[in-house]
Amino acid sequence: MKLCGDGGATFHALLADYRSLLARGLPPPAHTFPPLLRACAASSSVLLPLGLALHLHALLLGHFPADRFVCSSLLHLYSSSGSLPFARRVFDEIPLKSSVVPWSALIAAYSRAGLPGSAFSLLHDMRQSDVRPNSVTFLSLLPLDLVPLQCLHASVVRHGFESDLVLANSLVSAYGRCSVALARRLFDSMPLRDIISWNSLLSGYSRIGCVREAFDLFAEMRSDGIHADHPTYASLLSSVVNSSDGGGREGLVRLGKLAHAALLTSGHELDAHVETALTACT
Repeated sequence: MKLCGDGGATFHALLADYRSLLARGLPPPAHTFPPLLRACAASSSVLLPLGLALHLHALLLGHFPADRFVCSSLLHLYSSSGSLPFARRVFDEIPLKSSVVPWSALIAAYSRAGLPGSAFSLLHDMRQSDVRPNSVTFLSLLPLDLVPLQCLHASVVRHGFESDLVLANSLVSAYGRCSVALARRLFDSMPLRDIISWNSLLSGYSRIGCVREAFDLFAEMRSDGIHADHPTYASLLSSVVNSSDGGGREGLVRLGKLAHAALLTSGHELDAHVETALTACT
């Protein structure tokens, strides 16, 4: 059982303290378990068996489900390791589910496992239990296909989170994967935008080769005083690479050179992504 770095040293110290209590015949208190369980979650591919043993011991000592920190740590362990039946069992045994934290953790686990139906069902149960979702809850459901994405967006608006910049940026990015027109509509409605907002929409245009729209957006971006970064230029160049029009091959090469010139005059250095896109443009 080997963990690297300072985290490994901390884990072994925690485990030594736990074993010392056992050797002296003393029951480990509830606060002993959460840091050990978090360490198991961080390396679940190796330490899940230990996490299961700690779960059993916490159960025998009465710390589970009585202690909310033990419950939360167990839910995190099973959610992060993809052990959804165990995660659901822990969730169901939590006596008071008035906090958004366990709901969001299990919703995220279902979403990561590619089970949006289960995630949305749990979101519905959450609302039926009068627990208000937060932006983290909604973020954990992304990305989605178009129809469930629109349902999620409606729920975001209904709960008053449409002005949350991180969430709005994530929605623009998610729409950009399935409907760049809807991504643009959301982008235009945002009261506040940052470089991530612009890059999220630019990436949507780039993905489907909308080279004209990408360069128009870049012009808008500069007009608004937003300073482009590496992802901006990479998306611009990728839009050229992915384009099927743009005035023919010569026109596309010219646009690629324009993007390259803008990158050089900005003072940014080339990175691997940009270099790859440049090579494809020439």
